[in-house]
Amino acid sequence: MAKKPKRGVPSIDMTAMVDVAFLLLAFFILTTTNFREEANVEVDMPSSSSIKEVPPEGMMTVYVSDSGNVYVGYSDIDTRIGVLGRVIEARQLGGVLTEEGQNMFSSSENFGVPFQDLMNWLNMPDEDREGFKQTGIPFQDDSLGGENELKFWVGEGRRTDPGMNFAIRGDAGAPYQVVRQVISTLQDYNINRMSLVTNMEEPPADGAGL
Repeated sequence: MAKKPKRGVPSIDMTAMVDVAFLLLAFFILTTTNFREEANVEVDMPSSSSIKEVPPEGMMTVYVSDSGNVYVGYSDIDTRIGVLGRVIEARQLGGVLTEEGQNMFSSSENFGVPFQDLMNWLNMPDEDREGFKQTGIPFQDDSLGGENELKFWVGEGRRTDPGMNFAIRGDAGAPYQVVRQVISTLQDYNINRMSLVTNMEEPPADGAGL
Protein backbone atom coordinates (compact mmCIF):
# COMPACT_ATOMS: atom_id res chain seq x y z
CA MET A 1 0.00 0.00 0.00
CA ALA A 2 1.46 3.31 -1.10
CA LYS A 3 2.16 5.79 1.65
CA LYS A 4 0.49 9.14 1.42
CA PRO A 5 2.98 11.95 1.02
CA LYS A 6 3.33 14.19 4.04
CA ARG A 7 1.90 17.60 3.48
CA GLY A 8 3.68 20.53 5.05
CA VAL A 9 1.88 23.27 6.86
CA PRO A 10 1.25 26.11 4.38
CA SER A 11 2.94 29.41 5.27
CA ILE A 12 1.90 32.87 4.16
CA ASP A 13 4.41 35.67 3.80
CA MET A 14 2.77 38.68 5.49
CA THR A 15 5.56 41.12 4.70
CA ALA A 16 3.82 42.64 1.68
CA MET A 17 0.52 42.98 3.52
CA VAL A 18 2.18 44.72 6.47
CA ASP A 19 3.83 47.16 4.07
CA VAL A 20 0.49 47.91 2.44
CA ALA A 21 -1.14 48.44 5.85
CA PHE A 22 1.51 50.99 6.87
CA LEU A 23 1.20 52.78 3.54
CA LEU A 24 -2.56 53.06 3.97
CA LEU A 25 -2.10 54.30 7.54
CA ALA A 26 0.37 56.96 6.40
CA PHE A 27 -2.00 58.00 3.61
CA PHE A 28 -4.95 58.49 5.95
CA ILE A 29 -2.83 60.44 8.44
CA LEU A 30 -1.60 62.81 5.74
CA THR A 31 -5.03 63.35 4.20
CA THR A 32 -6.87 63.95 7.49
CA THR A 33 -4.28 66.14 9.24
CA ASN A 34 -4.93 69.89 9.19
CA PHE A 35 -1.70 71.65 8.24
CA ARG A 36 -3.22 75.12 8.43
CA GLU A 37 -1.83 77.45 11.05
CA GLU A 38 -4.22 78.22 13.88
CA ALA A 39 -6.01 81.54 13.58
CA ASN A 40 -4.24 84.32 15.45
CA VAL A 41 -7.51 85.87 16.54
CA GLU A 42 -10.96 84.40 17.14
CA VAL A 43 -13.96 86.69 17.01
CA ASP A 44 -17.40 86.10 18.49
CA MET A 45 -19.43 87.50 15.63
CA PRO A 46 -22.84 89.14 16.04
CA SER A 47 -25.75 87.28 14.52
CA SER A 48 -28.14 88.12 11.71
CA SER A 49 -30.70 86.41 9.51
CA SER A 50 -28.90 87.09 6.23
CA ILE A 51 -28.63 84.01 4.04
CA LYS A 52 -25.98 85.37 1.67
CA GLU A 53 -22.71 83.47 2.04
CA VAL A 54 -19.23 84.93 1.70
CA PRO A 55 -17.28 83.51 -1.28
CA PRO A 56 -14.62 81.02 -0.09
CA GLU A 57 -12.01 82.26 -2.58
CA GLY A 58 -10.64 85.60 -3.77
CA MET A 59 -11.37 87.21 -0.41
CA MET A 60 -9.52 89.54 1.93
CA THR A 61 -11.01 89.58 5.42
CA VAL A 62 -10.34 92.21 8.07
CA TYR A 63 -10.86 90.86 11.59
CA VAL A 64 -11.71 93.21 14.47
CA SER A 65 -11.34 91.77 17.96
CA ASP A 66 -13.39 92.75 21.00
CA SER A 67 -10.43 94.81 22.22
CA GLY A 68 -10.31 96.76 18.95
CA ASN A 69 -7.23 95.12 17.45
CA VAL A 70 -7.22 94.59 13.69
CA TYR A 71 -5.99 91.50 11.86
CA VAL A 72 -5.88 90.60 8.18
CA GLY A 73 -6.40 87.35 6.28
CA TYR A 74 -6.33 86.35 2.60
CA SER A 75 -8.30 83.29 1.51
CA ASP A 76 -5.95 82.16 -1.29
CA ILE A 77 -2.46 80.81 -0.64
CA ASP A 78 -1.00 82.28 -3.85
CA THR A 79 -2.37 85.68 -2.87
CA ARG A 80 -0.80 85.46 0.58
CA ILE A 81 2.62 84.72 -0.91
CA GLY A 82 2.24 87.43 -3.55
CA VAL A 83 1.11 90.11 -1.09
CA LEU A 84 3.90 89.28 1.35
CA GLY A 85 6.54 89.59 -1.37
CA ARG A 86 5.14 92.94 -2.47
CA VAL A 87 5.05 94.27 1.09
CA ILE A 88 8.62 93.21 1.88
CA GLU A 89 9.90 94.82 -1.31
CA ALA A 90 7.83 98.01 -1.14
CA ARG A 91 8.53 98.62 2.54
CA GLN A 92 12.19 97.61 2.16
CA LEU A 93 11.98 95.43 5.24
CA GLY A 94 15.40 94.25 6.33
CA GLY A 95 16.45 90.62 6.51
CA VAL A 96 15.92 87.60 4.31
CA LEU A 97 12.65 85.70 4.43
CA THR A 98 13.27 82.03 5.16
CA GLU A 99 11.42 79.25 3.40
CA GLU A 100 9.96 78.20 6.75
CA GLY A 101 8.69 81.74 7.33
CA GLN A 102 7.06 81.90 3.91
CA ASN A 103 5.41 78.51 4.41
CA MET A 104 4.11 79.58 7.80
CA PHE A 105 2.65 82.80 6.39
CA SER A 106 1.06 81.01 3.44
CA SER A 107 -0.80 78.72 5.84
CA SER A 108 -1.92 81.46 8.27
CA GLU A 109 -5.62 82.22 8.31
CA ASN A 110 -4.96 85.70 9.67
CA PHE A 111 -2.19 87.78 11.23
CA GLY A 112 -1.75 91.06 13.06
CA VAL A 113 1.88 92.16 13.16
CA PRO A 114 3.16 95.72 12.56
CA PHE A 115 5.74 96.23 9.83
CA GLN A 116 8.50 96.87 12.36
CA ASP A 117 8.06 93.34 13.79
CA LEU A 118 7.06 91.50 10.61
CA MET A 119 10.40 90.00 9.50
CA ASN A 120 11.31 89.04 13.05
CA TRP A 121 7.96 87.25 13.46
CA LEU A 122 8.20 85.48 10.11
CA ASN A 123 11.69 84.09 10.78
CA MET A 124 11.11 83.07 14.40
CA PRO A 125 11.55 79.41 15.37
CA ASP A 126 8.17 77.73 15.81
CA GLU A 127 8.53 77.49 19.59
CA ASP A 128 9.20 81.24 19.88
CA ARG A 129 6.42 82.19 17.47
CA GLU A 130 3.84 80.34 19.55
CA GLY A 131 4.53 82.64 22.49
CA PHE A 132 4.66 85.82 20.39
CA LYS A 133 1.75 88.15 21.08
CA GLN A 134 0.34 89.73 17.95
CA THR A 135 -0.83 93.22 18.83
CA GLY A 136 -2.72 93.86 15.60
CA ILE A 137 -2.09 95.95 12.50
CA PRO A 138 -1.95 99.74 13.01
CA PHE A 139 -4.96 101.40 11.38
CA GLN A 140 -4.88 104.98 12.67
CA ASP A 141 -6.14 107.75 10.44
CA ASP A 142 -3.20 109.27 8.57
CA SER A 143 -4.42 112.74 9.55
CA LEU A 144 -3.79 111.92 13.22
CA GLY A 145 -0.07 111.48 12.67
CA GLY A 146 0.04 107.69 12.77
CA GLU A 147 0.52 105.34 9.83
CA ASN A 148 -2.40 103.33 8.56
CA GLU A 149 -0.64 100.03 7.81
CA LEU A 150 -3.98 98.36 7.17
CA LYS A 151 -4.35 100.63 4.14
CA PHE A 152 -1.07 99.25 2.80
CA TRP A 153 -2.20 95.62 3.16
CA VAL A 154 -5.48 96.45 1.40
CA GLY A 155 -3.66 98.16 -1.47
CA GLU A 156 -1.11 95.38 -1.99
CA GLY A 157 -3.86 92.79 -1.76
CA ARG A 158 -5.81 94.51 -4.52
CA ARG A 159 -2.69 94.85 -6.70
CA THR A 160 -2.00 91.15 -6.29
CA ASP A 161 -5.60 90.19 -7.08
CA PRO A 162 -7.48 92.99 -8.90
CA GLY A 163 -10.73 91.05 -8.59
CA MET A 164 -10.44 90.60 -4.84
CA ASN A 165 -13.55 90.78 -2.65
CA PHE A 166 -13.50 92.23 0.86
CA ALA A 167 -15.16 91.32 4.14
CA ILE A 168 -15.15 92.58 7.72
CA ARG A 169 -15.44 89.96 10.46
CA GLY A 170 -15.96 91.91 13.65
CA ASP A 171 -16.48 90.66 17.17
CA ALA A 172 -19.88 91.42 18.68
CA GLY A 173 -18.08 93.61 21.23
CA ALA A 174 -15.77 95.36 18.76
CA PRO A 175 -15.67 99.16 19.19
CA TYR A 176 -17.83 100.90 16.60
CA GLN A 177 -15.12 103.50 15.93
CA VAL A 178 -12.64 100.80 14.90
CA VAL A 179 -15.10 99.14 12.51
CA ARG A 180 -15.91 102.56 11.07
CA GLN A 181 -12.20 103.26 10.52
CA VAL A 182 -11.78 99.90 8.76
CA ILE A 183 -14.67 100.77 6.43
CA SER A 184 -13.13 104.19 5.80
CA THR A 185 -9.80 102.56 4.93
CA LEU A 186 -11.48 100.35 2.34
CA GLN A 187 -13.34 103.34 0.92
CA ASP A 188 -9.99 105.12 0.39
CA TYR A 189 -9.52 102.58 -2.43
CA ASN A 190 -13.07 103.14 -3.69
CA ILE A 191 -14.11 99.83 -2.16
CA ASN A 192 -17.74 100.44 -1.29
CA ARG A 193 -19.00 96.87 -1.59
CA MET A 194 -17.93 94.63 1.26
CA SER A 195 -19.40 91.81 3.30
CA LEU A 196 -20.07 92.17 7.01
CA VAL A 197 -19.74 88.61 8.31
CA THR A 198 -22.13 87.49 11.06
CA ASN A 199 -23.31 84.28 12.64
CA MET A 200 -26.42 82.77 11.08
CA GLU A 201 -29.75 83.08 12.85
CA GLU A 202 -32.95 81.32 11.87
CA PRO A 203 -33.89 82.90 8.50
CA PRO A 204 -37.22 84.69 8.13
CA ALA A 205 -40.21 82.55 7.28
CA ASP A 206 -40.38 83.87 3.73
CA GLY A 207 -36.67 83.19 3.21
CA ALA A 208 -35.87 86.84 2.56
CA GLY A 209 -32.37 87.83 3.60
CA LEU A 210 -31.13 91.24 4.60
